[in-house]
Amino acid sequence: MTAMLVTGLILFFVYSVTGFCVYFFASKWMERELTRREALMCALALGVTIAVTSFLGSYGLILTLFLLVSMLVKIYDCKVLSSILMTIVALLIPVLVDKGVGWIMMVL
Repeated sequence: MTAMLVTGLILFFVYSVTGFCVYFFASKWMERELTRREALMCALALGVTIAVTSFLGSYGLILTLFLLVSMLVKIYDCKVLSSILMTIVALLIPVLVDKGVGWIMMVL
């Protein structure tokens, strides 16, 4: 029980931090710039949905992608393509960092 709670909190923290960086800085190149508050809300929504739906596997990722893209499009008036790209990058960065650390540890 404790391990599941700690894993959920770690997932929430990692995805929220990387999500904030992605949404805030990637929106600078898009047609609609997100404020810090908007980027923080998207990042928190990313962290919560990943932590809650982590047991669903790929369905959880699809649900998270759908939720965040619809939030960005309907609430923050972003374009669909830019919303999809930012959300995919926010979902992939922690995975790529984890794989990179694994490769470095394997070499060492």
